[in-house]
Order: sequence, then structure tokens, then C-alpha cells
Amino acid sequence: MPSWKWNIYLFLERSLACDRYNAGSWNWQWIRPVACGRTESMLQSLQLVLADVTLSSSPDLGKWHIGYDGSFTVASTHTHVDNLILPSLASSKTWTTCLPRKVNIFLGRFDLDRLPQCLNLSKHGMEIDSILCSICNKNVESVEHIFFSCEVASQIWHMVRIWCNITYLAMPSYTDWRSCVENVSGSSVKKKRLFVIIASMF
Repeated sequence: MPSWKWNIYLFLERSLACDRYNAGSWNWQWIRPVACGRTESMLQSLQLVLADVTLSSSPDLGKWHIGYDGSFTVASTHTHVDNLILPSLASSKTWTTCLPRKVNIFLGRFDLDRLPQCLNLSKHGMEIDSILCSICNKNVESVEHIFFSCEVASQIWHMVRIWCNITYLAMPSYTDWRSCVENVSGSSVKKKRLFVIIASMF
């Protein structure tokens, strides 16, 4: 039974500033008898719950169940929050152990289209002066445009292609980028290096 259902007994108590447990037994002091219908049934339920409660005279202690030793630490809280949030930001296909965590988080948001570019902000009702790309001012500022099709991005990818000695590097979208890296000829080590280079540039 939810604990809020027992709040009615606070209004039936003669005094709230006193002990109700003494010498191993409960000592109730009601302003009127509790011996009818629903109120009596709820009191019986409360007594059943309290029957399993063991009280001691030792000082009260707070215990942090998330921590290893029961004490509160910022690190344990940080880890707990990460464990709850990070899986939703990065699926197994985006999380890579050789990349820093912040890059993996960024790629996860990239994959889910949760980056705060103009088009997304406009879709969420934010008033902005223009949804055009702030770099070239020619096309709508979407994720695909910023990182792949914008003329500045295209020049960067052209230099990456030359530097990595790749004949063809077409990446119009995030999915195509992943596929392009996986289909590059060469060893798995080469593909992994290319992936890290491109991912780090984002």
C-alpha cells in the first residue's frame, strides 16, 4: 500500500512531536478511536508493515547505494548518470573504444540528429533570424550540409582524401560516411585509422 495513504493518521494523532515506539512496542495516541471501516483496515495494514521494522538506538546514518562503500562521492554520481544517459546517445554501432568519450557522445547525437544546428532549432520552435548555413549562407543549415556538402566541408574532405591517399571519398550523410569507411580497401587497421581521423575532425 502506498505510504501516502497512511498520512490520514497524522490528523488523528494528539501530538506529532513525541515518540510512538517505546520498550519494543508502539504507543498510539489518537484523538478518537480508530475502530471502524476503512480507517481500521488501513491501520492494520500499517501495523503489518511496521511489524517487520527493526529499530535501534544507534545514530541514524545515510547510505549512498550507488557508491561502492555506501558513502557519497561525486565520481559515483557521475558514473551513475553516465550509465543512464550514454546508452541513449550512442548505440553499439557508434561507440568506439579508441575514441574519447566526448567524441563518442557527439557521434551518437550526430547519428540521432540531435545536434543544435539551425534547422533542428527551428523545428523545436526556437526563433532564429535565418536557417541558412552561417558559413556559406547558401543552403539550409542541416547536419548533412554542415559536415558534408557545405563548400568549406567539401574542401576539408578533399584534403583528407589526399592526405589519406583515398581515391574516392563520398560522404553526403552520416550513414554514407560509416559505409564509406567500412568499404575502403585495405586492412582493418587502416579502416580503423581512417575512422578515427574522420571522427576526430567532427
